[in-house]
Amino acid sequence: MMTEYFIYSLKVAALMAVFYLFWRLLLERETLHRLNRIVLLLTALGSFVLPLCVITLHRTEEIVAPVGGTVGMGSLMVGEVVEEPTLWERWGSVAGIVLLVVTAAMLLHLVYGIWRLHRFIRHCELHREANGVTIAVSEEQIAPSSWMHTIMLSRCDYEQPLSAILVHERSHIHHRHSWDVLFVELVTALQWFNPVVWMIRQDLRTVHEYEADAAVISGGTDMRAYFNMLVQKATGRGAYSMANGISNSTLKKRIKRMLKRKSNRWRGVKALYVIPVVALSLAATAKTIVEYRQVPAPEKVQAVEPVVLPAASAGDKQPIVFIDGKEVSKEKFKSLKPEQVETMTVLKDKEATAAYGEKGKNGVILVTLKKEQQPASESDISLVFIDGKEVSREKLKHLDSEQIETVTVLKDKESTAAYGEKGKNGVMLITLKKEQQPDASNAPVAKLPQGQDPVYEVCEVLPEFPGGMSEMMKFVQENMKYPQEAYANGVQGRVIVNYVVEKDGTISGAHVVRSVDPLLDAEALRMVNMMPKWKPGKHKGKPVRVKFTIPITFKLQG
Repeated sequence: MMTEYFIYSLKVAALMAVFYLFWRLLLERETLHRLNRIVLLLTALGSFVLPLCVITLHRTEEIVAPVGGTVGMGSLMVGEVVEEPTLWERWGSVAGIVLLVVTAAMLLHLVYGIWRLHRFIRHCELHREANGVTIAVSEEQIAPSSWMHTIMLSRCDYEQPLSAILVHERSHIHHRHSWDVLFVELVTALQWFNPVVWMIRQDLRTVHEYEADAAVISGGTDMRAYFNMLVQKATGRGAYSMANGISNSTLKKRIKRMLKRKSNRWRGVKALYVIPVVALSLAATAKTIVEYRQVPAPEKVQAVEPVVLPAASAGDKQPIVFIDGKEVSKEKFKSLKPEQVETMTVLKDKEATAAYGEKGKNGVILVTLKKEQQPASESDISLVFIDGKEVSREKLKHLDSEQIETVTVLKDKESTAAYGEKGKNGVMLITLKKEQQPDASNAPVAKLPQGQDPVYEVCEVLPEFPGGMSEMMKFVQENMKYPQEAYANGVQGRVIVNYVVEKDGTISGAHVVRSVDPLLDAEALRMVNMMPKWKPGKHKGKPVRVKFTIPITFKLQG
């Protein structure tokens, strides 16, 4: 709270400095006293109000829900992150407390000053006039001054009155200068650390004297005699700082201003400088709030929002590529068409080197192609799992292609590593489409190799990306690189990637379930695999592995 108050005070000080600088450059030398008075008052008031006027723009972005009932980006909720205060926040809080304490002391001093002034008036000899003005006569030798509806004079000035003095002080009362003084004293108490506010305070009092002097001269008083009177009365002691009185410090400026030629009223147009300053202030504090709304995925998905991303560096090291278990060249990988690809999995770092040794140090891409007919014959596949349950090969013949969501085929080392000798002839993992989202009490979505924990589609507490969904969107935008060749060829579309959030928050098993282009698919997988650790999901109070789906849109502006 104190940090916010400190920051707000700095914003007020900065705005006040900008407004005041333009006033000194454009209007301070003009004899348009009333305009100058209004601009100075608005400078003080506007500096406090503008930082509170924040223009908020709302933008809604649609997140397409993934197919098959799995949890996608639209289902992520922004969590509350409790962080330790930074060094800036600690010092900002201390500075805010100091500002508040000194401000309270200044306000108390202001109240005390007003009380002393009223006590002084009560001890004077009071003479009330028909026009509502009260003349307070003091036995002390004070300079003529005024406060609200009271004119304070010494006994000598009251018994030998000079009409110019009374006209001058009545002008202060008529123009309600005391209210200006009270307001600017309050502003000074709130911005005591700001040198600009002290200059505004002095300049406003000077403008008050200019305005009162102009009233005396316009009333027909001889200017030379008035000058002599000002010099004589400026030597007396002022009543109190809150009162409007003749001051020796501003006397020279007042005489020069009375001798100066009056400014043309059209020169007041320069006061319009406040408009661009206000506009820039509002623009600087404006903010945009992005609201995410999940919508169901249609059959043919269109890109939700254009995304233009830089081309990947040409010097990046290339991973090795396997298509249906056979290593192929980079050219053959690039020649693949999206409709040929069934699934794609990217292995990197330790995961790649553990499976493929030093050869896989730059990463491994495993591609499974779609089959024109039943994916494998009885002689090719030894094990078949549908939604995590082992079934007979005969059951495959009764499956309709429209029921199938994904098909993954494990062969050779990949199948034996996962299922031992039992999977030496290959393993087929089939996921069926779901008619509706499963309940949180459902069993795991897939039966994994012996010794591994099950994967949940829905659990009691879902995993969460560090900082929530907005940070996840930001991570995708900052880390995605548009493949150079795809960019040059105008390839675009929407890739859907499945992955598992492990019990320790790491990402594993990322693979493409809806392909666009091999290059875009590989880039989407690269981005998913470089995600930081998530806050893991929980089921019945224990961390569990949870399956997620993320749609990634590649689109060029055009």
